[in-house]
Amino acid sequence: MRHADLRGRVTALLLGLAVLSAACVPPTTGDAAEPSGSDDPVPEHPEGVESSAAEGWHGEWLDDPIERPEVTLDDTDGEPFAIDEETEGQITLLFFGFTHCPDVCPAHLATISAALDRLPYSDTRHIDVVFVTVDPERDTAERLEEYVGGIDERITALRGDLDEVIEAMDAVDLPPPAFGEPDEDGAYDVSHAAAILAFSEDGPARLVYPFGIRSEGWVADLPRMVRGEEIAE
Repeated sequence: MRHADLRGRVTALLLGLAVLSAACVPPTTGDAAEPSGSDDPVPEHPEGVESSAAEGWHGEWLDDPIERPEVTLDDTDGEPFAIDEETEGQITLLFFGFTHCPDVCPAHLATISAALDRLPYSDTRHIDVVFVTVDPERDTAERLEEYVGGIDERITALRGDLDEVIEAMDAVDLPPPAFGEPDEDGAYDVSHAAAILAFSEDGPARLVYPFGIRSEGWVADLPRMVRGEEIAE
């Protein structure tokens, strides 16, 4: 499976709640996401050619592993954070989202946080969670710090110019975000890939996790990653 196939596979739940001013709507196909308010049902597993579950794991197998992005963004203190260097030697869960997302993003992060709470420190000290905003216009460093602090202080939040964020997403073969038209209050929808890439301690990502993975799935898989268990298709 080619890296580019991931663009057509990283789909997630489309909630489209009309009462919410900002939608976190992940793309289903194509090189760029399209803002959508659709609440059409989504398959249990991500769509796309050659999509396959990794045997015994809760994520999906990447035939062609994805290397850590050699991209530097800013942390919430304004300090440069080179993703490949700062997370070297760690199991790293990389997720792109935004703080105004009403559903997918907080649910993803809260689920991982709950899983980390159930694991011993001997495991969690080997795990990094990195959240990169795709909406740097609204997601200031202060907002990001407050946001991740309200979910789990173990999450590292990063931001940069939109071009830098898109560069990071392109480096891991994720489509760029797409922005809807602002309403009268200046609020707008953002569509983005909702997949979490799981990078192994030795470098590349061999598993991708779509939205919908339960805490139990992370509790089962993360210690196996820490132990360096082989991931087989």
